[in-house]
Amino acid sequence: MTTPSATGRVGPLPVRHRRRGSPSLDRAEERTVGLIDGREGGGLRHDDRVRVTACRGCCCGNADKHPDTDHAGQLDRLRAMVVRRPGRVEVQTSTCLGPCAQANVVVVRPSPRARRAGARAVWLALVRDPGILEVLDGWIAGGGPGVAPIPPLLELHVISAPRPARH
Repeated sequence: MTTPSATGRVGPLPVRHRRRGSPSLDRAEERTVGLIDGREGGGLRHDDRVRVTACRGCCCGNADKHPDTDHAGQLDRLRAMVVRRPGRVEVQTSTCLGPCAQANVVVVRPSPRARRAGARAVWLALVRDPGILEVLDGWIAGGGPGVAPIPPLLELHVISAPRPARH
């Protein structure tokens, strides 16, 4: 994304992305993304986008371990958020994020703007019921971490991010 500086000069705006192989979504590397007129997704700034990561590793999304959960339907509902809110939410899947005993794990990362203001990723465990996804959808519609208060139902599912393994 490019933004005008105080002098009116247009320059690159760094965008942060998760490093491959890192279970921590707080670790990032920078790359520059070019946008038309500094906008993307329906005219909204990239700074307003909340990112949702659904674990689909060894235990999360595994029908053998959680046969009562509609795992494909869960991903469809998460992806429907993108359709309803173009440019406001990004949904991705990940390999194992770590807390396997608490599958299904979903991580909601704040928008870059909220992150600069101090908001941090919210890790949710045991996300197996469709009702949780409805509440999650409403929270993201309100801005997500750092912008809207976390709903009480989601508070019950909040876990600490696992520590990265030391090699």
